[in-house]
Amino acid sequence: MTWFRRCCGHSLPTWKVIVMSKNDQGVEVDRRTLKLAPKDSGLYKRCGCTKVGADGRRRELGMRCPKLVKLQFDAAGQLKVDDEGRALWEWDGKHGLWAYQIDVAAPRGSGKDRQRIRKGGFRSKTEAKNERAKIEAKGASAKTRRMGITSQTTSDALTAWLKTRKVRRNTLVSYTGHVDNYLVPHLGKIKWRELSVDDVAEMFRAIEEQNERIRQSLAINPRGKRHQNLTKAEKAAGVKRELRRVAGPATLQRIRATGRKAYNDGLRAGTVSGPNPFSLVELESGAAPKPTLWSADLVAKWRRTGEVPHSKMVWTPEQTGQYLDFVAGEVETEREEEAVYEALNFASFTGLRRGELCGMRWDEDVNLDEGYVDVQVQLVVIEGKVEEGPVKSDAGNRRVALDSGAVADLRRLRTQQARNRLAIGTAWVDSGRVFCRMDGSHLNPDRLYDAHVRMVRKADLPPVTVHGLRRYWVTTALASGQPLKAVSAGAGHANQKVTEEYGATADEMTRAITTTVRAATPRKGAGRAV
Repeated sequence: MTWFRRCCGHSLPTWKVIVMSKNDQGVEVDRRTLKLAPKDSGLYKRCGCTKVGADGRRRELGMRCPKLVKLQFDAAGQLKVDDEGRALWEWDGKHGLWAYQIDVAAPRGSGKDRQRIRKGGFRSKTEAKNERAKIEAKGASAKTRRMGITSQTTSDALTAWLKTRKVRRNTLVSYTGHVDNYLVPHLGKIKWRELSVDDVAEMFRAIEEQNERIRQSLAINPRGKRHQNLTKAEKAAGVKRELRRVAGPATLQRIRATGRKAYNDGLRAGTVSGPNPFSLVELESGAAPKPTLWSADLVAKWRRTGEVPHSKMVWTPEQTGQYLDFVAGEVETEREEEAVYEALNFASFTGLRRGELCGMRWDEDVNLDEGYVDVQVQLVVIEGKVEEGPVKSDAGNRRVALDSGAVADLRRLRTQQARNRLAIGTAWVDSGRVFCRMDGSHLNPDRLYDAHVRMVRKADLPPVTVHGLRRYWVTTALASGQPLKAVSAGAGHANQKVTEEYGATADEMTRAITTTVRAATPRKGAGRAV
């Protein structure tokens, strides 16, 4: 509800209330004519509550929220007033955040004598008061510098924010993609300080409409590229590629997280005031689906309709065996490089991630005598270039024990690479990687992904991602009765709850194995009668 409006322009003025309500004792108070006594010059509270206006648009109430103010009543339930008949009141201690405002001299050439600085997001009145005092102590020049950012657009603010990020390169690329493809196209022209919940909500509605157009396009050309290729002239002119990938719930949550992070940094820098509009928008949960086994029923439906339930599908042991046999055959006929088979085979029986596979080094990471590999680095593709970087998390930095089969595979691979090195001679590229190409150069993680997709299609198997081989390892390990803690550590999961998600799939796999064994066991009649 609209609660009050400003009666004059002095700091925090008297407020005129324009609604009806009751106080805590149930006495009706006519707030349409009620005036509030002045309080805390230059300090006030605001919140993120919203209201649908006459035009149907939802807007923030800000300082006008009725929950921010608590009127004072005496023991008889009568409203307390000051000498001028204005209602006595207090700021609500639990609702809203504190803010301050201060009037300063306007910059030269602005055509104004005074300008007002506002900053919010403080948890306590003391914090807001102390920050305001710091600004006053810095003098008019500092205040004027702060006012220079009030005309900054969202595009300018986000571009400047990206330049200050000190994060991993792949994280920065993710931030940049969200800014360039979504935040700036939809919000870029809006003043950074004026960005509202409605603006952000409208952006997500527009993205959903864009998703529908992409789905229709993919229905016509399902194997089309994710992006439309641009000519050199278009690239030079700054033309953006047309998106060919649907932004699902998880992606929308990440886009919001990027905007929320930028706005929170703006709150700390004083370029915007709270609350954060990205935090107040409701989105569909971005929770990922749980791993699901490619059961006979799902495979039959996939063959009939082409429908894949989701991206976290897991093969059965039989399907995984068929796949690895097919890949081995492709290598034998020289249709695929040997490193592709070795990497995919190793992933199936160790649970390593794609980047970890491609990043493995003979000298630093592998100990065949003791039978283990230390997972310490990974190869990642950033803006088309392969770079070595740290593993995904601290938990990802781990030691993985190898069985005799894996040790034998790596010994054979090392011997084959030595032969290749002698055959190639000076053309050999000494990358030091375990899974390398015929000339010794590193195996591109994206190349491994493309080879996997190609062979799954040729093998006529229900689709799983390269990461699906890692999921197969986790699921099979749990199904075989291995302790959850040990499986989680071997997989390098930062949180054991991630490993727990595979429990249902492991149970399903165990049940399928039991059913298969029972079906293969000959019995007379139906067995022992009870």
